[in-house]
Amino acid sequence: GAELAILSGAWDYIEKSASLEALRLACLRALRFREKKQDALTLRRPGIVGVGPAMERTLRQLGRAARSQANVLLVGETGTGKELFARAIHDNSARSAAEFVIVDCAGLQETIMASELFGHRRGAFTGASGDKPGLLARAHGGTLFLDEISELSLEMQKGFLRLLESHTYRPLGDNREIPVDFRLVSASNRELSAMVEAGTFRADMFYRIRAVTIAPPPLRELTEDLPEIAEYHLTRICRRGKLPLAGLSTELLELFSGYDWPGNVRELVHVLGALVAA
Repeated sequence: GAELAILSGAWDYIEKSASLEALRLACLRALRFREKKQDALTLRRPGIVGVGPAMERTLRQLGRAARSQANVLLVGETGTGKELFARAIHDNSARSAAEFVIVDCAGLQETIMASELFGHRRGAFTGASGDKPGLLARAHGGTLFLDEISELSLEMQKGFLRLLESHTYRPLGDNREIPVDFRLVSASNRELSAMVEAGTFRADMFYRIRAVTIAPPPLRELTEDLPEIAEYHLTRICRRGKLPLAGLSTELLELFSGYDWPGNVRELVHVLGALVAA
């Protein structure tokens, strides 16, 4: 029986007289094997370049987050590509066939927040000549990405918190609560825990959005990957401008390696664009 079970794909064979400890160890070994196997799966990550230790650790976190349904908070310095990581989480998840909807919290105004997110029915207000679905309707079944979530006012945070707790919303001019199914990914380049202490960010909102926290590494920690990252973006700039493909000299790469890049990949892209245009 044991031989037949193993040949059929069973991980282990436990006899009825086995102790609770033996059962626990067998389950742990199976879970660890499954985790290593899943970590080895190839990730879809367009625009995310690098295979060095810092990037490898982050991609391992990304893969695990993508396989779950937990809310993810992307933190770290500006210019590290948090939106690319958010999109990669969506693309590698079970929700990849649905939409990835971006909400720019820095540009979201309280006066139009309800209309933008929830949509409206015909006649809900002057000028509402027809029904208009909001961003939440588009995000149903997919991923809702709140970029720069730290910029939400306390009142808007309250509205989002209710949405996260109930997963229902009411379009303007409608009296029905509509259920919505989305996975939340948020991003911030500000220290949200410090904002909670200062009273400018709700503690209950903070704990709700950070089930998983991922910090894309700054460019200065990607020393091994810097040449590949620079070459990737230089090629992209040349192709977009329909220019002959250019390369980077050893001297220029050495100069890049000695710089701290406070603006991270975003700054590198701007520098490469200026060099191509010069």
